[in-house]
Amino acid sequence: MATIILVAGAWHGGWCWDAPEALLRKAGHEVLAPDLPGIGAKLDDSSHITLDAWAEFLAGLVVESKEKPFVVGHSRGGIVISQTAELVPDGIAELVYLSAALLPDGTVPITGLIERLPSDQRPAELPEWLPPSPYDEVRHKAFNDCTEEVARAAYACLVPEPVSPLTQPLRLSDQNFGSVPRTYIECLNDNAVSLDAQRAMQTLLPCGRKFELASGHSPFLSMPQALSDVLHEIVTHPLRR
Repeated sequence: MATIILVAGAWHGGWCWDAPEALLRKAGHEVLAPDLPGIGAKLDDSSHITLDAWAEFLAGLVVESKEKPFVVGHSRGGIVISQTAELVPDGIAELVYLSAALLPDGTVPITGLIERLPSDQRPAELPEWLPPSPYDEVRHKAFNDCTEEVARAAYACLVPEPVSPLTQPLRLSDQNFGSVPRTYIECLNDNAVSLDAQRAMQTLLPCGRKFELASGHSPFLSMPQALSDVLHEIVTHPLRR
């Protein structure tokens, strides 16, 4: 079948994909859900954790794949898969953005992330790490359609987010990144990345197709079967053959 690489968003690791990963494997696909370098690391110097380092790490997984993989990014993971496509455009079957940051060349990701924080949580100076927001806020924004049990368990797994990769502007070209087919999966009830924001990004960087999930920001937790069904549809009917 297909090879699928799943890239988590800010504060998350590969653990968040456990349920859809199992379903996709059951359907016959090869699935990787790696932790990006530095995610979950002790809070020491984060200067070596960069967007380039993340992209190079992911590009290595792409190159090592037996078949061209479908690379899926959630939320902040969108910037990682975009920058990876700039490095290995011919090695990727398709980029899939799951309510993800689909940002144009030159964008500095931290700008939008800080703007989404409540005013009383915005740092006067950029720290090396951004800790997860308090539970009630994350519950409302990211886990709004999850059960309380699932939300509590997921929140316990969140880790501080290194800031360094988010301060690096994206460097994307039409020749490389722009040559890779793109699909967007909208999360219609997302309180973290609003539907308006998701569609505004697609207006700036149009995708070959889109799918919709009636979910909040984290369908891998709240509706893994529906998410795995959409991903199965994408990889069995690719935009580029």
